[in-house]
Amino acid sequence: MNCASCQKKLDLYISGNLPGDVKKSVRTHLKECHQCHKTYATILMAEKIINQEKVLQSNPFLATRVMNQIELKDEGFYATPGYSIFRLLQPAALTASIVLALFIGIYAGNSLPTTTAQNRVPEELMLMDDASMESLNLILSVEEIRDNR
Repeated sequence: MNCASCQKKLDLYISGNLPGDVKKSVRTHLKECHQCHKTYATILMAEKIINQEKVLQSNPFLATRVMNQIELKDEGFYATPGYSIFRLLQPAALTASIVLALFIGIYAGNSLPTTTAQNRVPEELMLMDDASMESLNLILSVEEIRDNR
């Protein structure tokens, strides 16, 4: 067995998932090859360290402390009568601010200066410039048609 095939099968060898004859050939190669044996030892050491880190130290009083904190919160701010009033006033304040904003907008729109009768331009003056847009020939031809009747 060569070093490349042995190193590919090291994970299966460590986990014990190799067939018997392949397992024996890997074992003999590890005894003979110093480099592969060193790789095998490094993998074993890494797995040992990883397994040690995986173990969690459980805290026996963790559940007691968590339950105590929950009880303190229940007895704290949320249990006071002022909190329920605050919960009712919050939407009322929001509604009042929206209504106030609407009234301010309507007032601001109505307070703009409007055109009064004194500032208004008479219709005759507004239509006075329309003559430049009309064709004089068309007007004359219409008058001739009327006269011929």
